[in-house]
Amino acid sequence: MAPGPWGGSAQLDDLLLPWRIDLQLRHLIRHPGLLDHIDRVGIALHP
Repeated sequence: MAPGPWGGSAQLDDLLLPWRIDLQLRHLIRHPGLLDHIDRVGIALHP
């Protein structure tokens, strides 16, 4: 996971969550199939 405006991936890794996190900036995603999948089953973590 690449560093970003939240301070970097290390902070997320340090949470020791039992899930893998794949954090993407939606406006940077250019793959129509991925956007469709996100629209169908994605979970918003922040409004």
